[in-house]
Amino acid sequence: MYYFLNRGEVYFLQGENTRAIQLYSKALEILKKHDFQHFYIITLKNIGQVLVDQAEFAKALEHYQRALRLAEKLNNQQEVAQILALIGWIYVNQQNDSLSVHYGHLSLEKMMTINDKAGVAYANNLLGYISFKRKIILNPLPFMKRRWNRE
Repeated sequence: MYYFLNRGEVYFLQGENTRAIQLYSKALEILKKHDFQHFYIITLKNIGQVLVDQAEFAKALEHYQRALRLAEKLNNQQEVAQILALIGWIYVNQQNDSLSVHYGHLSLEKMMTINDKAGVAYANNLLGYISFKRKIILNPLPFMKRRWNRE
């Protein structure tokens, strides 16, 4: 299983997306037979990443949503927050500003809740990109003040 995950990552980084998906799919087959649900989430995210690279956003979204459901079931808040941001990026690519902002804020809230500073930066990067590229004025300051003042 690790071989397929690692090798799939290598092929993805080399731009060999078809091979990467084949290896990730083999990893999923193995993971279905065992109780390595965390690796199942990672593999679904990896496949989603390859599909985004191929501009197959609908398929990528399906994989991210499957990963999100499993992460929520396992109460893995770190993965939930990351997947929410990944979904937000899909909506950026589809130019769906309202959904990309929605998922960006959901991710940011989760990242702040679990005190993941790198994750907060990642979610803010998503929101900043949307604001800059689409020339949408987002005002996260009140949201952030509310969140930080709760602690």
